Amino acid sequence: MRTVTNYFLMNLSTADLLLSTLNCFFNFIYMLQGHWQFGSWYCTVNNFIAYVTVAASVFTLTGISCDRYLAIVHPLQPRMSKTSSLVTIVLIWIASMISGFPCLLYSTTVTYKYRNKSRIACILVWPDGQPTDSSMDFAYQVVFIILTYLVPMVLMVCCYTAMGKVLWGSHSIGEMTQRQLDSIKSKRKMSL
Repeated sequence: MRTVTNYFLMNLSTADLLLSTLNCFFNFIYMLQGHWQFGSWYCTVNNFIAYVTVAASVFTLTGISCDRYLAIVHPLQPRMSKTSSLVTIVLIWIASMISGFPCLLYSTTVTYKYRNKSRIACILVWPDGQPTDSSMDFAYQVVFIILTYLVPMVLMVCCYTAMGKVLWGSHSIGEMTQRQLDSIKSKRKMSL
């Protein structure tokens, strides 16, 4: 069970579990009531966990697709070792924490009036203002989307396209033997 893919799957499960336990319930209550009642300190933790775990999940999925790419497209080259996969996982968490670092600096609670009631919001207040007016917030969100959506999507599309060409686009010369058919079937099973 201690394979490179399983290490990545365990990392993905860890990120999802952290998101579920430390973020989802609190955000659900916040959205339901329109009032943050968990304090300023947990507002910071909540926002940080949200950004970090989303980034860790996406980076892990990208790592899985790159590992599958190497195994299928370059089967004769050495595969990723368990040690290098663990180093990759550590780097994934470091990159994720760096991407969520502004949440530690700028997350806070603000009080506002809504229908003559005092409410508390948990938001990022940047040095140049609140998210609706902040160019820093806009830049951060754009960079975050590029790092956690566009770049991983392009990498995964490239990896899976190359794998698809190898698995389904290969034609053998001459008649297909039973051994060749079995080999193609096993390669297709490996990609799933």
